[in-house]
Amino acid sequence: MKQARPTPPPPIIHLVFFLSGFAALVYEISWSRQIGLLFGHTVYAASIVLASYFLGMAAGYLAGARWCSRLHPLRGYGYAEIAVAIWALFVPTVLSVVESQFIGAMSNSNPLIQLIIRAIFGLTIIFPATFALGLTLPMMAEWLSPRHGIDIGRVSLAYAANTLGALAGAVVTPVYLLSNAGVARSSYIAAGISALCAALAILISTRRSEAIDQAPSESPKSDPGSKLTMQWTFIAALSGGVTLGLQVAYTRMFALVFHNSTYTFGTIVAVFLLSLAISAFIVSRLHQRISAESIIGWASCLGAITLSISVLIFLDRTRLEFFDEGTTFGEHMTAAYLLVLSVVAIPVLLLGLVLPAVWSAVDAQAGAGRVVGRLTAANTFAAAAGSLLIAFVIIPLLGLWWSFALLAILAYLPAIWLWWIAGKRTHCIASFVAVMLLAGVSVGTGLSARTLPEGTQVKILKQWQSPYGWIDVVGVPSDNFLALRENIHYQHGDTGLSKDREHRQGHIPLLIHPDPEDVLYLGLGTGLTAGSAVVHPDIESIDIVELIPEVVEAAALFGDYNHQLLNDERVNVHIDDARHFLLASNRKYDVIISDLFVPWQSQSGYLYTVDHYEVIRDRLQEDGLFCQWIGFFQIGQSEFEMIANSFASVFPHTSLWWGRVQAHQGMICLIGSNHPLEVDSDHVAARIAQTFPGGARDPYLSSPESVLRLYIGDWSQNPSAILNRDEWPRLEFSMPITYRNQGLLKRKAFVDYFDQVLTKLPDGKTRFRSKDPNQLESLNRKHQLQRAVMTRPPRGS
Repeated sequence: MKQARPTPPPPIIHLVFFLSGFAALVYEISWSRQIGLLFGHTVYAASIVLASYFLGMAAGYLAGARWCSRLHPLRGYGYAEIAVAIWALFVPTVLSVVESQFIGAMSNSNPLIQLIIRAIFGLTIIFPATFALGLTLPMMAEWLSPRHGIDIGRVSLAYAANTLGALAGAVVTPVYLLSNAGVARSSYIAAGISALCAALAILISTRRSEAIDQAPSESPKSDPGSKLTMQWTFIAALSGGVTLGLQVAYTRMFALVFHNSTYTFGTIVAVFLLSLAISAFIVSRLHQRISAESIIGWASCLGAITLSISVLIFLDRTRLEFFDEGTTFGEHMTAAYLLVLSVVAIPVLLLGLVLPAVWSAVDAQAGAGRVVGRLTAANTFAAAAGSLLIAFVIIPLLGLWWSFALLAILAYLPAIWLWWIAGKRTHCIASFVAVMLLAGVSVGTGLSARTLPEGTQVKILKQWQSPYGWIDVVGVPSDNFLALRENIHYQHGDTGLSKDREHRQGHIPLLIHPDPEDVLYLGLGTGLTAGSAVVHPDIESIDIVELIPEVVEAAALFGDYNHQLLNDERVNVHIDDARHFLLASNRKYDVIISDLFVPWQSQSGYLYTVDHYEVIRDRLQEDGLFCQWIGFFQIGQSEFEMIANSFASVFPHTSLWWGRVQAHQGMICLIGSNHPLEVDSDHVAARIAQTFPGGARDPYLSSPESVLRLYIGDWSQNPSAILNRDEWPRLEFSMPITYRNQGLLKRKAFVDYFDQVLTKLPDGKTRFRSKDPNQLESLNRKHQLQRAVMTRPPRGS
């Protein structure tokens, strides 16, 4: 029989737990990205992956709770790590098979059915590995504790080491592994780490015979579940639901002020994991001095109070203004971490005390592994449910600030329950008043916070609390000005100075193509760009893919400016991720137009990969055109050339055209085709006359000469260039650094790049024809005219 250990576990075991936590976070990040490419990078798909991950682990916790007494626990831990490593090696292959064989099955016109189908696929793909990951915690707890008891000090310390490892994984993976090792290859590295953990655990289990009886302990005759009261199971579950729900809410809150790159999103995850690791360490030191009931009661009460205070701190420090601190990327990220720490750390640290304290509150006669496994399973099941409810039900229904108040009340419930049954009525009354008062103050402060520029007549005309964040339409209708915003600071477009430019983005490729009939727009926004197709009478169908349902509702308010796009019978709007829509469809188009996207935002980089362009090429007709719009003001030189070379590696004929010739906000499109581009001036003239019977108000579209003057040159791929790929999404990780280091192609940098690079581009195989060849200007003449425009003071679009 297993006896209490005469000596503490070897220090290396904590390294094993640390490395296991590191590998677990690498898996989570890597698999979420790989599955995101299959399901689409939607908030629903991301939630499916997260919920599948947690459900698999919860099932593993339950199984581990039963199995830990049937075999040597540390050896069982090693076997579980081996299982994780083996399945991790197969996940990329399984995903490849699913994409090639079942991609069509994952699309359905009914959103609920589609969600269920994807959830089934997601859970099936990663369940074996996450189940095995879940086995490790109860095995660890069983090995570290004496028989018929739990050594909460050792278990909590090991849990802290595991969580610190997860923190390391959350930082190292996006900062280094994904862009250097590769997305799938990162999971292979994690598999190697899991195998190392397995080897070390099994080796230790064979060499520590003096401290452990290697035979498995006998299973208790009574039902171990009877020892776990409903009270503690409920508190453990509530703790999980509130904690992960809080992470979702904090992420949504910081999205209102951050530039929302992978790095800034990572700050929230990192601070959460750091706080939870500290919580576990604190419990490992306090459990013998303070009762579990006292720890849970005070942690829940103070956690609820500081949760509401954290919202007030956030509003006071940011005032919902764009977070722009630091002149370099390093300074900016340091300031971002300090802000998140000041807001998030204390409430999460306090609430993180609850789960390890609950472990110590339960009579562990059934064995530590059974107690820890079952309670943590309840915690993890509820965490999965809590994250989904907050993201898709509570925030959309109640709004962000009321959701924080609800989370504070839920976090407080264990305190008032334990104090009430203990007869501490004064504690209950005083704490209830404090929690409710602060929750109310935080809601009132949030609702009254200003989200519009001061000194203007701009008003919020309509607002949606979507799973993607705040979506609103603001404007001054009397001045014919409307703008579509996401999370306050990102503008999808407007009917002011950007109106002509947005229309132009839709018209240029349609005027260049000889005879477009079927058109696809990737991105809707205000609908001004896609609405340009409505006035082209020869176009027979207009498909639009938009990620955010509420944006479609918002676009309807721009009907007077987008030619009543959504009411046109030729238009079909698909709510989906652009990549997934293209993968699941076999339809081919004459023209595909990809709207402007913010390249430094998390996951946006996948819209500029070689793999994405290959999917688009396969959806074009033989003489089709693909237009990729790029804002120079959003990108640096190296990133632009990475995109252009990735684009040209897929499209053998790539040409560059201006969308806006302005030094402070230059915009171009890459137009790709399978054959050399031939533009007939007379054909363009006829199309202009047909499209704009009364004449085009946009001077850049008023004549064929004006349209042809937008041509810059042809881009040939540099054979040695570094490309942006799904496996190495370099753009997503380099672009935020360039952005914060002031390396964007704006103003002087833009003009210099035009002079030094763009004017040197050849006209290649692009050909211009006209009945009167004398009307065709040389490329050099076009460049002279373009430079004259870009260096004059900005006027409109």
